[in-house]
Amino acid sequence: MFEIWSMLTDTAAYELSQRCSRLQPLRGKKRKEESPKEKREGEREKKKKKKKKKKKKKKKKKKKKKKKKKRKCLIESAGRRKEEEDGEEEEKEEEEEEEEEEEEEEEEEED
Repeated sequence: MFEIWSMLTDTAAYELSQRCSRLQPLRGKKRKEESPKEKREGEREKKKKKKKKKKKKKKKKKKKKKKKKKRKCLIESAGRRKEEEDGEEEEKEEEEEEEEEEEEEEEEEED
């Protein structure tokens, strides 16, 4: 009786272990324990990476701001140039109109 009972329990234990292993197979390797020294080094590396990333982001932001400012200056200078050109054109037009008026006055005086 004892032998039969042990055989049944062995097979039941085997089947149970098989079912559990099918339901939850081990994924990857087990995590190894890190020594405190390794832990600190890892944390330092993480901090360095984070700091470097932050610095890079700040530099990128500064570059973008500088580019935006430069673009704004270019637009303003182009606007000023255009105003100057418009002013020169207006002066030329006024001079031409004055010359035409003078010519018309001279023609009227001749008649």
